Amino acid sequence: MFFIADDEGYLHTYAYTSLGIHGETVTKLGKTEVAQGGSISIISEPTIMPIGHKPILSTGGTVTCQVDDGTLASFVAAPYADIQQVSVHYIYISVLSV
Repeated sequence: MFFIADDEGYLHTYAYTSLGIHGETVTKLGKTEVAQGGSISIISEPTIMPIGHKPILSTGGTVTCQVDDGTLASFVAAPYADIQQVSVHYIYISVLSV
């Protein structure tokens, strides 16, 4: 399962795994780099929210927001920007700002 958290102008994307070698885990997503020695690292990359946009829904990496004037606008979250097709079925958005 994936989810996105809103942090006053930034969106952070996370992946939740219920079963794994280390048990339940939550991983902050970003660009993945593989070193010559084979070690893998994820460089977290928040998505900068456009001014006046409040996130209301996210699916497949596309975030839909309500703009200050009441209209809707969409954009692709940073971890998905380089992916042509995303096959994610469950994404929950957590908006904590009021």
